[in-house]
Amino acid sequence: MKKILAAAALTTTLLTASAVAETAYPTIALNNADYGIGSVYVAESMITTDATNPVTVAPYTAEEIAALKAGGSVELEEGMVLALSVNGTDTIWQYGTEAADAILSHADPLVLNAETGEVTTMDGDYVVFGQSAYAGIALNSADYSIGSVYYAADYFTTDHVNPVTVAPYTEEEIAAVLETDAIGMPSWATIGLSVNGTDDVWFYDADEAAKILASADPLVLNAETGEVTTMDGTVVVAAE
Repeated sequence: MKKILAAAALTTTLLTASAVAETAYPTIALNNADYGIGSVYVAESMITTDATNPVTVAPYTAEEIAALKAGGSVELEEGMVLALSVNGTDTIWQYGTEAADAILSHADPLVLNAETGEVTTMDGDYVVFGQSAYAGIALNSADYSIGSVYYAADYFTTDHVNPVTVAPYTEEEIAAVLETDAIGMPSWATIGLSVNGTDDVWFYDADEAAKILASADPLVLNAETGEVTTMDGTVVVAAE
């Protein structure tokens, strides 16, 4: 388990050979094994004389733009404006506008997870998550200390049970959920429990989630440790 301050669903996608929306050029070549990043590719629409060159920290000059476009490039998919190559490999992760802003505006050195595309600080704080999550149940209970129960986005299919109706999700129910605000969820997590009245979310892996979801009794979340117990104190998921 891990507690994370709830954030917008800034997530990543593996670059594939699908429909091309925009060309991106390598603006920074890090080739850094410690950070896991080879090159930073920025969409052509973001490389203008009105934009800041991250190397010089000054507006791009026409000469710099021409030099970038004379080098290599990658083709981004629809909605993507930034890409990070995994150092020493051919793998490239791409990011949308909000995730790109979070990456480019960060003052601290960032680390790329080669397997998930997640971006964190050197201390492990998430900047970009591996998946999105939506609230499947809104408890907003001070007694249980639980605000909402978040499920990974891929849970919301007609093959899974709606915990509110205890029946398979309908297409209409899924559409309604996906219209709500998503939060970012680490790639290793299956569910998240938000602490009632706060922006904190505790995330749980598949084994922990199975114990929580299998419990027939009302559960209580310890806001400080993430431990989950029944009302009589029986531990369902122990604090680490």
